[in-house]
Amino acid sequence: MGPEQVGALGPCPSCPGSGPGLGEMATLRSSLLLRLRQLLSGKAAMGSALRFGNSESRNIGICFIFASRSTQIKENHKFQKNGKEGHRAEDPAMGLSHVVVEIKEKHYLKYVYVWHAITGYWGGVRPGIYESKMAYPISSPGVNSNEPCDALRSITTNGLGLVNPEKVFSFYNELHSYLASAGIDGVKVDVQNILETLGAGHGGRVKLAQKYHKALEASISRNFPDNGIISCMSHNTDGLYSAKRSAVIRASDDFWPRDPASHTIHIASVAYNTIFLGEFMQPDWDMFHSLHPMAEYHGAARAVGGYAIYVMINLGTMTSIY
Repeated sequence: MGPEQVGALGPCPSCPGSGPGLGEMATLRSSLLLRLRQLLSGKAAMGSALRFGNSESRNIGICFIFASRSTQIKENHKFQKNGKEGHRAEDPAMGLSHVVVEIKEKHYLKYVYVWHAITGYWGGVRPGIYESKMAYPISSPGVNSNEPCDALRSITTNGLGLVNPEKVFSFYNELHSYLASAGIDGVKVDVQNILETLGAGHGGRVKLAQKYHKALEASISRNFPDNGIISCMSHNTDGLYSAKRSAVIRASDDFWPRDPASHTIHIASVAYNTIFLGEFMQPDWDMFHSLHPMAEYHGAARAVGGYAIYVMINLGTMTSIY
């Protein structure tokens, strides 16, 4: 089953670092996970992050990626061996597992994680699947004035398919068990703070966050025994206080390679955030490009901070940063 899209769509050119949505998941974002202590001991642990699957999108003129909704948990044809659009081989060996095997054996990467939003995708899940229903977040005036956001604007305009909180464990478990069966080691769960805008009709934002995080962590515990989860966009207090087992959390805004003014602000903010977050979670300072004028600056700051170092690279082009 191919991705369902309306119109000719592409990544939003106004979003720095924006990449393909689920409907355009041909690109593997190859990244190396370099843990500081393992680097110092000469044993670098390497990992790769993938995004895959099927989605439906709306041609709305702004950031289509944020209006996309998941339509099923399995990979689209682009991640299948000899895959063809409109046709999906059901043989597991022809699906995601062959990509994972190649990543680990050919490129010697130890860990492979898959990205997904806490609601499935940016625009949630197609209505009707896992009893999901359309919800329309409302952004506060304070948030809008402090940091206008194309992602949030798109979601508030086009809505989000929110899985029934009573069914969300089934959603996570089915997704994670499939990923684990293909050799995936964990997941990066993004867009977690969107839950605090969706509490109406579900007992409020705190109750909704508690149900989602409880289900998420139960699924992680069942399917990824090494607690394979990285939390992202999760600084809302509902999420911080509802997460009981998640150990790794993004502590910063994104690394913006094309914004020269962002780098010192990035390091300053992540250092301050780490003072608080580091008391109960392992802060993640975000990935950065190894081939970049500010690469040594970012690498040195992370080394001093003592936390994991993630490097975004094209295979074969990495430079030494340590």
